[in-house]
Amino acid sequence: MLCELCGKQVRSTRQVRVEGTIMATCADCARFGEPLAPAPARVAREPAHTGAQRIAARLEHRVKRSRPKDIIGELEKTTEALVEDFGSRIRIARSRKGWTQQELGQRINERWSIINKVETGDFRPDEALIRKLERALEIKLKERVQAVAVQKAGERRALTFADLVRMQQD
Repeated sequence: MLCELCGKQVRSTRQVRVEGTIMATCADCARFGEPLAPAPARVAREPAHTGAQRIAARLEHRVKRSRPKDIIGELEKTTEALVEDFGSRIRIARSRKGWTQQELGQRINERWSIINKVETGDFRPDEALIRKLERALEIKLKERVQAVAVQKAGERRALTFADLVRMQQD
């Protein structure tokens, strides 16, 4: 069996409450918690997991969580961007509906000062606010953008006399 606190292989473990969590620990680590009375035997409907299986499952979950994200790949998938004139579009749509900034703020559950800053362009709205504004004002604030292929800069080399002669001839 494995100690859930230090990971040491031991013959038997003790059930101990460590900071509110019940753990199976070795005799050395048992001093870090409060000993629990042995639990009455219970009928297991599923196969009981040993300490090693539980630890292996936790380590596997940790590995999945710690995988690096492909941020560049995610950015390439994104094909919509916020329009440049979002402030004026919001202002025009709001006035077309006959709403004040306060009324629009109440309808989308935002402060009117945020609406004012977005309309003047002082504040760039996040995704959630963009969706709220699009839904309330029945407008589109995002547009499809073309993916721009970026050419990597070539290897820089030193300027030679031949390069200078070519430049003077041109």
